[in-house]
Amino acid sequence: MTVGLDSTAPLNGKHSVRLASTGPAGGLASHPFAAPATGRLSLSVWLRVADAARQPPLRLTVAGKFQARDFIRSAYVGQAAEARPIRTDWTQFVVHVTDLPLENLSDLHLRFELTGPGEVWIDDVQLSDLAFRREEGNALMRLLAPAPAMLENGRVGDCLHLLEGYWPRFLVEHVPVAPAAVAQKPEPPASAPKEPARSARLIDRVKNLVPERLR
Repeated sequence: MTVGLDSTAPLNGKHSVRLASTGPAGGLASHPFAAPATGRLSLSVWLRVADAARQPPLRLTVAGKFQARDFIRSAYVGQAAEARPIRTDWTQFVVHVTDLPLENLSDLHLRFELTGPGEVWIDDVQLSDLAFRREEGNALMRLLAPAPAMLENGRVGDCLHLLEGYWPRFLVEHVPVAPAAVAQKPEPPASAPKEPARSARLIDRVKNLVPERLR
């Protein structure tokens, strides 16, 4: 699946948009925006309804044009088969799209569509091109975890092979690494081995490949 749906804790929002339809369909669409270079896009939105027993048929959509054809990824909430219901208090919903074309994707925009009669309040819409699901973050940690031990055991070739894989290169390209703190320390004696210090720096670099929020 390339589209997922999550929900988390409530929000105390001050401003919201009321979307309502008494006919067969109605909705809102955003202005077009540039497609992210990561090939990923996560839509976060906070929703609520006045009556939980009257669920609206709401569709959350990321859409665009790819090679002159429609590109659409949607998730349903509220009144739909196996959809997550919307509560009367603010609740966050997140749609993850992980297969955006890396080239020739245009007119990318969001749509909030009521596919039938209903009413919903919408607030705090946010986009991210580097949001990872918890299971993805755990998988990345498991993937990179052997690298420090490989270095410490002299398995440099194996370590390089691991770090030249798709996900390590993806993180290096798209995730900024926080600058290391500069500290003054005395030079080690001439006879002291220097390889452990070098390994430590490389190990820190490996750890920094993973976004801080996923550690």
